[in-house]
Amino acid sequence: MPVIEFLQAENLPFIMPVVMRGRAPRKGRKATGLRWIKRQLAGWYPHTMKSGKRQVSISICVNYRWHRASQDRRRRHRQERRRQKLLFAVWRVYAGPTAIREHYRLRFGIETSFRQMRQARIYTCTRSGRLRLFFLALALILRNLWVWLHQTRLAEGSGDDLTLHLERLRFKRMLDWIVHEVVALFHDGSTPCVVCSP
Repeated sequence: MPVIEFLQAENLPFIMPVVMRGRAPRKGRKATGLRWIKRQLAGWYPHTMKSGKRQVSISICVNYRWHRASQDRRRRHRQERRRQKLLFAVWRVYAGPTAIREHYRLRFGIETSFRQMRQARIYTCTRSGRLRLFFLALALILRNLWVWLHQTRLAEGSGDDLTLHLERLRFKRMLDWIVHEVVALFHDGSTPCVVCSP
């Protein structure tokens, strides 16, 4: 609630996923609040969050997504197509439920960037904050280099008609090439040696 109050005070539009908390109502009792909204069809529903004497008004967008799931991961050919209901808390963003869902999906690009950054990061047990920050910056630079190569050298078209071909250069393949070149330039061919303290 403090986050929503801050965003509204700063007049910043937002889309947030809604997480259900607390116990479900007992049998025979009517669902209220967010649990009532979750039972509704796709669309928009007003909602007021309360905390003591404070309250904020937002809109809840209900939508669906289809995914394949099975109880046994080893039996992938038996996966069934299931529907999952999604709820988003929205303020000052005007679009249909499907557009809201697709717009929120863009945030996964950020998570993908960090996952790729972890692939390129040098793992170390050093306690030096500067060295750890350097390794992190190096990994981000390598990831941005990969994006730049795809946008300027490997893509087709230009502007809004740009078509990416990520299969032409996977990020892991680029990292393997860099490692191969570093080894070829700086490794003298000797067997690595680990010195153990007595």
